[in-house]
Amino acid sequence: MSKELFALMREQEMQDQFPSRNKIKQSYSDYAKQVIDSGIYNEYELYAQGIRAEEAFKAFNQTIRGHLPQENVTIFGVEIKHVTRKDKLNYSDDDVYSAIQEQLKQRKTLLDTAYQSDTPIYDKDGVQVPKVSTTPVKSSITSKF
Repeated sequence: MSKELFALMREQEMQDQFPSRNKIKQSYSDYAKQVIDSGIYNEYELYAQGIRAEEAFKAFNQTIRGHLPQENVTIFGVEIKHVTRKDKLNYSDDDVYSAIQEQLKQRKTLLDTAYQSDTPIYDKDGVQVPKVSTTPVKSSITSKF
């Protein structure tokens, strides 16, 4: 057997052993549906336990992450990359930029006031501030632990 064929077979074996991210997500989603459909467990209790487990895994991974060497590795089907970020520009060092930011902040306050007001609102130039439209925000469930 050639080395290349053996390597390909080993790679396929590892992929079967360590399913992809999408397969894992689908598998756990299906499992959650089965547990809910069984009617044995309270959905809120399941959700709360999931939140607790998620926090535990986050803390675990954050601690481990701080001890990883700065090298790129693929292990158990997970690609771990060390990324060096570029410096971020400090636009606020520019007086013109800062002045425009302040004007935008003031305009936003005017637009908020005009939206909530039943009477017309005018800016410093005497121009009526329009009532801007809104974009619906999808409702969500929040949790605090």
